[in-house]
Amino acid sequence: MSINVINEKIVAFIEWFIGGVDNALLALILIVGINCIMGLLSCVKKRKFSFSTILKQLSILLVVGIANLLDVQLKSGSLLRSLSLSFYLINESLCFFQYLSDIGVYIPDRLLNIISQFTKLDTNDSNTKQD
Repeated sequence: MSINVINEKIVAFIEWFIGGVDNALLALILIVGINCIMGLLSCVKKRKFSFSTILKQLSILLVVGIANLLDVQLKSGSLLRSLSLSFYLINESLCFFQYLSDIGVYIPDRLLNIISQFTKLDTNDSNTKQD
């Protein structure tokens, strides 16, 4: 078996797992990639590197894949996959603006207030210790 055949089988499995490639998935992959870069820039500026940030962003595709498998089992079309894609597109877009703010790009105060309202919901950050 050649390397090309193995690569094709791996790509076919990934495409089956995540339910095919559509515009929403391409947008999510693009924004996750941009957020990985922005997260690294933010970590460099803060001088605090966290590998878990990158793992969290890459695990989004795993959640989309599991949602797709549930859709197949429940015969619900692509309801759960579409919901998970929409949720993560919105969430990653908000994170993008937060990373911009972290590296020093001016973000209007009104937009920062809206973003902070959504980010206050995530109070259990894995990087902080709880008593």
